Amino acid sequence: MSTIYNDIRGALETTLSNVANVPTVYYENQRTPTNPGVEFIKCIMIPGIRRPAVRGTNPQQYIQGMFEMRIHTDEGEGPGTAQTYASRLISAFEATTDITFNNKILRIREVEQGAGTQDSPWYILPVRAYWYIYN
Repeated sequence: MSTIYNDIRGALETTLSNVANVPTVYYENQRTPTNPGVEFIKCIMIPGIRRPAVRGTNPQQYIQGMFEMRIHTDEGEGPGTAQTYASRLISAFEATTDITFNNKILRIREVEQGAGTQDSPWYILPVRAYWYIYN
């Protein structure tokens, strides 16, 4: 039997894997390319609050967190390519999106693009999807 966190990760990673026309995705605990010229996305699931949704015995749990997708493109080439990929990710994780996985519904509360940074040899542009689920 899968834990709720495995279901959450499965919902988010499956949605990301279905986004067309973006670079290769590397999931948590996978090695990423180290050579320039290789675009990729590195993602991480960050669980947050877990609390009872109601009072009483054996209450339903409310769980929320963030899914960060870091787009890596060549540094020195400008933000345009990364921005194109970010737009595709934002569309896939648009606020009010419901993702069904293993008969559970994960909801996207909001999505945002963060500030781009440079970490030679890449320009990194994060996209963050904030999610919640009742279990």
